[in-house]
Amino acid sequence: MPTEVVAEALPAELNYTTSDVSVVVTGPGVRIEFARAGGAFFLATDLRSHRISSLPQFDEQVQALVRARRWQEEWNVVTETVEARQVLFFVANEEGASVELLGGPRSLGVESTDEMPKVAGHNGMQLTYVASQGAVPLFRAAKVSKSGRLRLVRTFD
Repeated sequence: MPTEVVAEALPAELNYTTSDVSVVVTGPGVRIEFARAGGAFFLATDLRSHRISSLPQFDEQVQALVRARRWQEEWNVVTETVEARQVLFFVANEEGASVELLGGPRSLGVESTDEMPKVAGHNGMQLTYVASQGAVPLFRAAKVSKSGRLRLVRTFD
């Protein structure tokens, strides 16, 4: 029996920043400033979850594969993904790093529409990641335990 995947809308966004990040709206854009190396800013908008509808039923299918020796020990199962309309993820490489965006999500206070922001400039950044429709920034994964049952190994909670 094939496993069904259920899709459901989640809260509008997921936003995470370290305490030393400041966001300044500059009219049509945003400037994000970092007070220390390793400071992080993450925003994902219009989230939608896709998950296996019945994990117990799926677990039984995996156990049958394990018993038939058709399951490789290093395999993992992605049990849920979270798709986003937009993802912004920035990590500072040094104190005083910054990134400037033109446009972007309304949740940042930008007056423009929810267009995909454009990086107008950056300084001292270790990671600058901007993705649009269909990005999958989060997932849950399970692995088969020694007892042959699925157990969660990766999560975004």
